[in-house]
Amino acid sequence: MAEKPIQKAIEELEKLADQKEEQVKKIKECISTLKKLFGEQTSKKTKVDPQSSHNNTSRGPKSVSKYKGVSPTTDGKKWRAQIWFGAEIHHIGTYNTEEEAHEAYEQAKADAQEQMENNPDRTK
Repeated sequence: MAEKPIQKAIEELEKLADQKEEQVKKIKECISTLKKLFGEQTSKKTKVDPQSSHNNTSRGPKSVSKYKGVSPTTDGKKWRAQIWFGAEIHHIGTYNTEEEAHEAYEQAKADAQEQMENNPDRTK
């Protein structure tokens, strides 16, 4: 008597498993398409040529700050300061005002320049 409800439950679970497999297959197809469109770098950290980023002249399209190295946080409530040094970007900190973030950027820039002058062979 309990055999029918158990069999029905098994059938339902198998049906759900088939649906999930189909969803996973579709997700993998989407990932494959994205990789073809944007290259394999979508999931890898990209190294940047130190010479091209040396002066930190490039501002991303999301930046709305009037200061170099400063951008709003994703929630727009605070300001983030970051600087390129060598081939990597370094997060300096998050600040309440755009000016505070700018001051932190300028201090980090001065520190980096001093470090480069004192250790010319060192780039990081």
